[in-house]
Amino acid sequence: MELLNAGHDEPSFFEKAIVYCREFCDLFPDSDELLLHNMKRAEAEANFALGREEEGDRLFQALIDRFPENPWGYIGWGDMYAWPMKAGRLPDPERAKQIFEMGLSANVTDKTDILGRLRDLDEER
Repeated sequence: MELLNAGHDEPSFFEKAIVYCREFCDLFPDSDELLLHNMKRAEAEANFALGREEEGDRLFQALIDRFPENPWGYIGWGDMYAWPMKAGRLPDPERAKQIFEMGLSANVTDKTDILGRLRDLDEER
């Protein structure tokens, strides 16, 4: 999280976050499921922040394939389109809505936060 925060001031920290998250998951594959989810999500977000949208999409898809019941994979992915991390990138609310709705259709453990994101999108229009 700190590497992602630092990346907003110095983009090289996004690269460091990607390496850190990958190495953590490789070294500690039997870690708590939530911790692994958060590491993989951070890696995907860092790719988006660097403008690597295709890689970010691929990583988020892999994240929800591995953890389909965790709503935060869908939320994190949709957020990348609703409120982009990369400076100068325009939001794509339709793509964000599509991803959030994908989460609503999935068997996630709690849909409350996804519904909140959809409300936020509607309010911003």
